[in-house]
Amino acid sequence: MGLKVTIEEAARIGDGVWKAALDPEETTAFGECKSKIGPFSILLLESEIHFDEKTKRITFDPKSTQLINIGSTNKIFLLSDSPSKQKAFVATAPKPEKKPVKARRISEKKPPVKKPPVQDTKYKPSQVIPPGDKLFLIELPPDIRTFGEVLLSMVRRQFKGELHYEPRTGKFDETPDIFWTVKIQSHSRSLKITVRGAPDIFKVPPKINLFRDKFGYSAFDISDKSQIDGAVSLIKQASKN
Repeated sequence: MGLKVTIEEAARIGDGVWKAALDPEETTAFGECKSKIGPFSILLLESEIHFDEKTKRITFDPKSTQLINIGSTNKIFLLSDSPSKQKAFVATAPKPEKKPVKARRISEKKPPVKKPPVQDTKYKPSQVIPPGDKLFLIELPPDIRTFGEVLLSMVRRQFKGELHYEPRTGKFDETPDIFWTVKIQSHSRSLKITVRGAPDIFKVPPKINLFRDKFGYSAFDISDKSQIDGAVSLIKQASKN
């Protein structure tokens, strides 16, 4: 049996996402990492995970991890790359004996009228979110988190990819095909999106100011929910360029 690492007082905040306390100096024990931005450290867990709901302890193989970012505080997010590898340990009480239930007549009822499902653009805990997408969602500041979540959710309905953080540019690149990127601009409370192709080949939606960027890409900023539909339209167009 190989070496295992246990972190105390871990809190599950989503499917395959835990929050815990670990000093930045201690995170370096999990390997080298060039990315050192923001307040949070990010550790990707690629092995089987044991999480005890009662004691709040998470245990994993330190050799099967990838250090994505070293933050400036002792807060660290642990991301699982596959929900199937998570094993939760929950203390359970013995089941009480079932008492016999007397049969009773039930009056016939009309079947309930099914209502059309309400569309929700936000991620649900049951959804499987790729690690790179999780990192993007975690890094979103509170004041732009809502429309950032909605944007990514709408894109994922169209394209089954994964965002990959690029420390040199501060951008999240779509993979495996980089036809769009997104950069969190905390200072202006906005997202900068680049799309593959020159501005003149796009059909630009209202409320979007598209301009020429580097290396054959175009760019625009969004800071409001009303711009999301236009942003997704441009991303869909870029996928064909």
